[in-house]
Amino acid sequence: MRRADLSLDAIVRCGDSVMPPCTLVMRNGSGRPTTRERLEDLLREIGTLLLAFAPFDVALSSERPNRWPILLLFLSPGIFFLAIALLAERRRPHDN
Repeated sequence: MRRADLSLDAIVRCGDSVMPPCTLVMRNGSGRPTTRERLEDLLREIGTLLLAFAPFDVALSSERPNRWPILLLFLSPGIFFLAIALLAERRRPHDN
């Protein structure tokens, strides 16, 4: 049976041969992420976006006289948010 032929219930059901059981059991057992996990994801995404797009702003605004302080203004919170999210994720108790 192809994966496309399976219904959503067959894919999500624990112990199905399509996906191993360890990937089917979701975070707190209810299938929804906790508030802490959502906050970790949010901080990680904000940090990643700031780190990814701050250099583009500096590169595209070459005629602006104070572009390096602006780069530091965006990179600093980006590094901070990413580090906090990663530390919180490492400190979270995992089931496995």
